[in-house]
Amino acid sequence: MLRSRLLLLAGLAITAALACDRVTPVAPAGSTITLSINPTRISARGEIAKVTAIVRKEDGTRVNPGTQVNFSTTLGQLEPTVATTDEAGVALATLTGDGRIGIATVTATTGAAAAVTMDVQIGSAASSITLNATPTDVAKSPPPEGEVIRLVALVRDDTGAPLPDVTVNFEADIGTLGKLVDITDANGQARDELTVNRNNISVLL
Repeated sequence: MLRSRLLLLAGLAITAALACDRVTPVAPAGSTITLSINPTRISARGEIAKVTAIVRKEDGTRVNPGTQVNFSTTLGQLEPTVATTDEAGVALATLTGDGRIGIATVTATTGAAAAVTMDVQIGSAASSITLNATPTDVAKSPPPEGEVIRLVALVRDDTGAPLPDVTVNFEADIGTLGKLVDITDANGQARDELTVNRNNISVLL
């Protein structure tokens, strides 16, 4: 019986040792992380930013391959949230928007190394909108079915670039709008049609 217990304890000790060997290492004390993200501005959906963490030991040499690096973000989605370094001490992840707009603060940590953060702008709020109508004048006697005016709204962000995937609400004092709501396309444009009939003209007159 005693021998059986000794063999069992020995087996448990070997199993524990093997489990310890499989533990993913983390950076030792004094290590540093250099975090970079490219680009630092992405759309609210679809566009991807590459997140790169370079981990070095206190003496400047790279950490062991397989060192675990944890990534987190306050906005958007990170994949993966846990990565391991390669032979060069580099761990990679990607950041994508989840439809929300704002500043994403991305954080990288590993072991005893100090956490590092970097901000990424996800999406942009509308800064300006212009509306074009074709034609710009309506005949005093439109046809019975009404005259159709094509409306194009151009939405731009704070940099002046066209802003896609933005909801635009159309309103009109007279006439009948077709869609009332449209989403801007890749060129930042939303469209609707306004139909004006003779009754609408008589109100104006």
